[in-house]
Amino acid sequence: MTDGTEVREECKNCGASLEPSHVGPCPSCGERAGKKVYVTATVTARSKVSATAAVIKRWEQRYKFLLDTARELRDQGHPEAAIVTAQTACEVCTEAVLTEALRRRVGDDVVADLITGSLWNYNPTNPRVKRLYETLFDHRIQDEPFWQSLKKHVDRRHAVVHRGKEATSQEADESITAVDAATQHLLKNRS
Repeated sequence: MTDGTEVREECKNCGASLEPSHVGPCPSCGERAGKKVYVTATVTARSKVSATAAVIKRWEQRYKFLLDTARELRDQGHPEAAIVTAQTACEVCTEAVLTEALRRRVGDDVVADLITGSLWNYNPTNPRVKRLYETLFDHRIQDEPFWQSLKKHVDRRHAVVHRGKEATSQEADESITAVDAATQHLLKNRS
């Protein structure tokens, strides 16, 4: 629904206001430089659209692809890249699950997006992410059996990315296993 449209025209040379129907030289400066036309349209619309299932499915495919890519990178002798890619898979999964749960809880996609937008990452070990998870699922993710291995993986990823630490294939495997356990837990608890 359009609330209003405003059209404003002015001389390109001197900036004097012109009527929309004006043709010919500017009445203020006499130049034939033409007109600048400004159009402002005000539109107000309110609608609730939900495409959560499709979005979650698309992201579900992405983090599975990322975790498979981490395995391939490990197998090809790139353990550091495998560790970083595994963390990306973990955060993509965490974002999809938390966003879906939050949208169901608050019933308003805009409010859910404002809340999730205040998170600077979706690392499950981030205190804000943990708190949101606990609020949404009434469950402490840090009490799960995989938690210590996930924390070790996150520390390992941090060392690789921020300090250039080299990693072994075994460390990459441990990271992939930790992320796989975390994502399986997230998916199991999302419904």
